[in-house]
Amino acid sequence: MNPDKNMCSGMKCILSVLIGLLIHPLTLVSQSKAEMLQVIRILPKDAFMYALETINDEERTRLIENGKGANWTVEILREDFLKLTYNETGDHFIRIKKLKCNSGNNLIIVHTEQGQNHTMECFMQDGKTGWYKKKEFLPDIKANEFLDKNYLPANHPLTASFLMEDNGRITAYLNFWMEPDFEERQIAFTVWLEWNGETFTVKKEPIR
Repeated sequence: MNPDKNMCSGMKCILSVLIGLLIHPLTLVSQSKAEMLQVIRILPKDAFMYALETINDEERTRLIENGKGANWTVEILREDFLKLTYNETGDHFIRIKKLKCNSGNNLIIVHTEQGQNHTMECFMQDGKTGWYKKKEFLPDIKANEFLDKNYLPANHPLTASFLMEDNGRITAYLNFWMEPDFEERQIAFTVWLEWNGETFTVKKEPIR
């Protein structure tokens, strides 16, 4: 028995394990990003109904294969989060975030931003087909959640809208432009949503 040969064989084994440990996480991230890109393909057409330019099948294929289409450019911000930017102006965005459900399915949040206008919709994955259908998950957040005093009547109609930041956080905001009830009121809390696998919970912290 050649001890040098055994040592060499053992070193190769150790080296293979170390390389595997280094490559494996990178491979997982790469696979996750590739899977996230495929969300662009399988989302229904109405997921992009508020986009300035239609994202048709040809545009989707270009985005997935090249990262850029005729009208849009895609950027993977995280393995579960991507952003589409409108090529012509660069100030119109569609953010798409994938959330895991306790059921094993995915919930996709689509946020369309055009200037000061924001729309957000949810699409739940069908466990049998894998396709996505629109479903309401966003909570109704009353204006009083943003106040620390001088509260509005409980039946006041103003409720929060939502936007998604580039860090993936879903933030609630009030559009109280020309709202007389807010002439003497000031927003006291930042309000956002957290996903717990089944529903969104409302979180808030004082504005300092």
